[in-house]
Amino acid sequence: MPLLYSGLLGTPVGYLLHQVFAPASLRVAIGVLVLLLSAAMILLRPRPRPLGDGMLLLAGLASGVLGGAVGIAGPPVALLFLLTATDMEQSRATLGLGLFIVCLVAVCAFAVGGQLTIPVLVLAGLALPVVMLGDSLGNLLFLRHGRQGALRVSIVLTAVVGASSLGRGIAAMLP
Repeated sequence: MPLLYSGLLGTPVGYLLHQVFAPASLRVAIGVLVLLLSAAMILLRPRPRPLGDGMLLLAGLASGVLGGAVGIAGPPVALLFLLTATDMEQSRATLGLGLFIVCLVAVCAFAVGGQLTIPVLVLAGLALPVVMLGDSLGNLLFLRHGRQGALRVSIVLTAVVGASSLGRGIAAMLP
């Protein structure tokens, strides 16, 4: 619950950031942050332990802000769970449900702001099968290779998202 509530609080903050800052600036900031999270996943060793409310609040808030600002809520919570989970199955289910709810709130904010247009909905519909395929492949990967396989894939995918965001932001800032 602390993860969910703080994520819900962070989402409107992220949406406001989305409204205030230029898209290129946000992309650069998000790219740097996501690359730092990727580096943390490489440098920090997993230590399974029960999660305290403070860790959950901070991860949820960061997730909400990222989701509201640029639509990528996952990295802070994924990092927390990959590094601390005592029960990966429960953590994966919690992560999926929590991110779904935070993203749903972000979609509502974008709809209220008039940014949920027909082209955006069409792209979301086209992306849905790819997301479902990725989820299925992720589940197979986890079943076959466990926590270490999930961690390696998470690091690579998170780094790709961060580098892409950073590159697009820098490219948009160039004359």
